[in-house]
Amino acid sequence: MADPVITQPAGGGLSLAACKDYFTYVWSNPLDMEQAARGAQQSHDILDDIRPLQTNHLSAFSFSAGLFSATTTGGNPFFLLLGDHILGSLTPDFTRWGTNGPIDTSIYKILTMHLYTDTAADIQISWTKESRAVAYTALTFTTPGWHTYSIDLSTVTVGDTSGSDYAWSASPVIGLRVDPSRDVTGAQVKIDWIQLTPASSDAACSDFNLSYTASSGEVVALYVDDQGDTNPSNGYKLRSEPALSPGGAQSIALNRYKFFPGTYSVYAISSKDYASHNLDPWDMAGASDISSTLNLTSPSFSGGSFSATAAAASEAGFYLNIPEAHPVKASLFKRLTLSMNRGGSGSQVMYIRFFNRYGGLEGTTTSFTVAGQHTYSYDLSGVGGWSGDIYDIRIDPSNVAGTSFSIDWVALGTEVFGSEPITPTVVSADGNLEIQDRPVVTMISPDQEGGADYFTSVLGDPASMDGTSDIKQISGLSEASIYPGKVYSDSNSAVHSADYFQGTNESGNGDPAVFFNYYDKTHAIDPDTYKIACFTFDVLSSTELYHSVARLIWLLNEEGKSGDDIISKTTGEARYCVRMDEIETEPPVAAGQPHPWRKNSDGTGITYFRFDPLEEATPLTFRIADMRLAADHKTDSRFALTVGGDRDTSVSLYATTTKTTTGGSLITTIGAGRNSDVYLWDTSALAAGTYYVYAATDYSRALAPGRIVVNHSAGNQDSIAPIFNLDAPASSAYRFVSSLQIAGYALDETRIANVEAFLDGSLIDSFTPDKFIKAVRDSHTSYPYASTAGFSRLVDLTSVPDGDHTFRLDVYDTAGNKSTSSMTVTKSPTDPSEIISYPDPDEPAQAVSNSGAISAGKKLKLKVKITNDALSISLKGITAACSTVRVYLSPKDTIEEAKGGEAQTLLYAQAYPGKSSLSGTAKLSRYPSSGKKKLSKEKTFVYADCGALADGKKSALNYGRFRFAAKAKAVSTSAWRSYVKQRLHLR
Repeated sequence: MADPVITQPAGGGLSLAACKDYFTYVWSNPLDMEQAARGAQQSHDILDDIRPLQTNHLSAFSFSAGLFSATTTGGNPFFLLLGDHILGSLTPDFTRWGTNGPIDTSIYKILTMHLYTDTAADIQISWTKESRAVAYTALTFTTPGWHTYSIDLSTVTVGDTSGSDYAWSASPVIGLRVDPSRDVTGAQVKIDWIQLTPASSDAACSDFNLSYTASSGEVVALYVDDQGDTNPSNGYKLRSEPALSPGGAQSIALNRYKFFPGTYSVYAISSKDYASHNLDPWDMAGASDISSTLNLTSPSFSGGSFSATAAAASEAGFYLNIPEAHPVKASLFKRLTLSMNRGGSGSQVMYIRFFNRYGGLEGTTTSFTVAGQHTYSYDLSGVGGWSGDIYDIRIDPSNVAGTSFSIDWVALGTEVFGSEPITPTVVSADGNLEIQDRPVVTMISPDQEGGADYFTSVLGDPASMDGTSDIKQISGLSEASIYPGKVYSDSNSAVHSADYFQGTNESGNGDPAVFFNYYDKTHAIDPDTYKIACFTFDVLSSTELYHSVARLIWLLNEEGKSGDDIISKTTGEARYCVRMDEIETEPPVAAGQPHPWRKNSDGTGITYFRFDPLEEATPLTFRIADMRLAADHKTDSRFALTVGGDRDTSVSLYATTTKTTTGGSLITTIGAGRNSDVYLWDTSALAAGTYYVYAATDYSRALAPGRIVVNHSAGNQDSIAPIFNLDAPASSAYRFVSSLQIAGYALDETRIANVEAFLDGSLIDSFTPDKFIKAVRDSHTSYPYASTAGFSRLVDLTSVPDGDHTFRLDVYDTAGNKSTSSMTVTKSPTDPSEIISYPDPDEPAQAVSNSGAISAGKKLKLKVKITNDALSISLKGITAACSTVRVYLSPKDTIEEAKGGEAQTLLYAQAYPGKSSLSGTAKLSRYPSSGKKKLSKEKTFVYADCGALADGKKSALNYGRFRFAAKAKAVSTSAWRSYVKQRLHLR
């Protein structure tokens, strides 16, 4: 018979729109396993920011060539696709938190992934609802190799639940987790892509047809694979089940939700033999034809035959290789034929047994065999249990122990085979199947960093960590230094170049603090203006559990106010931004009460603002860079909106007064093929108020991270253009061979919105500055972001013809002011201009002192009193300037030695308690003052101070005058100090 002919896709190909994907539409972040996600803050597609909350029992994380790889290290491996908000904490934007983009379960139902594993196992999906209800799906079995798995979350069996509304369709989902290769240690897992789409019932995600013609009686399967790949043995994207052709034109419906955007080859295989559809007929040419043996001796493959000897009279045979992903369809493949040369003598019995997915025996058939070469055929359709899907077939050639045999071939077909099946021909379609890209859009400006900065505008000194003046006070730190320009590696081994502050908390002090306003009434923070705190932060070593937490603390009417936990990444430096006027507090703000980020009752601003980097008593080192306390973006008549993402699709921009990506008023539609990422929004006729901006395409929506306050009062429109300098290209003498360097810096007194480079009028690059250049920082210390004002980029212009070209650079600030420069550059095959490089900074550390705490420590009054069997300690003169109050025992008799921490026993170590005194008494069983026993005159010392770097007070104790309860024996000084700590509590 003739080979089948694929008629769809035809020579022109078949191009289809992709299904809408939740991750692309809501997060502008398709899970294509590219290491850097397209969203501004997400770190990667598989969440690994907070261990073990987001990943567990997975190691060797890597992203390479569009693949994610990991190895299971225990029985409970999992990773999150959507982070579940940790109760009692803030949700930094470095990861995908479901509370910021819940899954609309009425739309998104099918989770599909292209996954590889080297071990037969299973995967399980679980989700978390807004109500905190949790559901775990029944297991989906996985087979070795690359396969596409689709799970309908709206209909899948749920095996374990908590809460009442756990069903997928009951309410929005805020957490989504995948458990791959469960209960298998050492399994390799790879992922090509993941998507969450509507079901086929959605018109925009409906099934589509591939078609072919074939002769009657032929059994045809269609394969979809990567473009140019027509070998199913190395895996494939999708295979239709083999189908018996009645003759003529046929079509096969495929689920569109199973395909990620891309170009695919389509090919067909026609064979009446089951195994030949895997291009690997059971011809006994090698070990791939048999999956395992049972009670056989000397099994071997040679000359196209499998030979062995039965070692037992029963249960002695071999299993045919049936891929678990493609079990035998019993209704189609019914005739088993094999060619065997049997040894021994007389009549013997051969058994054919077949099994279900779980290894359960479904049925058995037998026949008599004789010695010599013979062909045996079985009609399995009449055997009980031959129905549905068959996952294993075992052939026991002999019921006599010691009988040898040799199998030449086995066929399982729609009819009896008279000879060995041949490998069928692969027939390719003339055209390809294309699943169109989902255009992605992002919003770059207005960003979450806001506009005017308090430190720049009020103090005239940005808190960029370029000098000790940026830190107003510290407490609870044993080491504190400013590094004004340094190359360093973060806790994830990424290399950075920046100014930064580095500190280490004291041993036993879980409440260190770094102050950015310390009772400076002259430069009080106006909370009505400055509302956005942003900082770069990293803890260099920590516990795994949720890594570490930080807090922002301030005083309102002399009463401490604490923001909720800010969870930091397990490893790696990250940028954190928190709206102080919306920050969750601990304890929470009472219903009906105003937020505590506000002015004091007397109308004054905030004069106490600190950052607590961690809450670990173990000494940990941390870094802070570029602290900002900013106002909202503001405008009167114009604002520069900056769009990111794909430029080959039209983008609509909307303004809304609610923080959503629906509704609002259309600002403009930027046509496909845009030549600038900046749109100058005319706000002159817009009503005063606060606005959010979002961008929309058919497949993606993106809410700008920041908001804009429109105020038409005088002085609210910035008219000062940004400043910039080009080091490359610096003049018309610039020459390049294939890549053009763009190097220099750009600064603005408020914010740079975007930098755009053009060649002959066409946009070739678009970016915001992010590079530390010490010379720029040193010469522009009064500008915000001077420490990240630089840029150095190479743009590939290989396709541009040699000769002279016009280069132009445009620099926009957020107010829409533009500075520009243009020049002639030359592309030449030889003599390119030198690549500009900037020296790595290596400035010495500057120690940060604690003068305020020193002064406060000198005013403390410490009193120690022994009365009968009681020890009393009191401390007076505590002021708010004593940000960390410590009382401790030490055998050292000088403050300098005691501060070293050796043999130090802390009785009290807390932040300013909000009162001027502390006291405590402990019963300690004192020896009588006279008697036969000679009393020890050893002493220990009581110390009080305002932190490890501050002065303090001390008082001596003759600890030999005390004993443990009624035990009249001498004790060591360390044991006695521990004894005191257990019994004395300062309040």
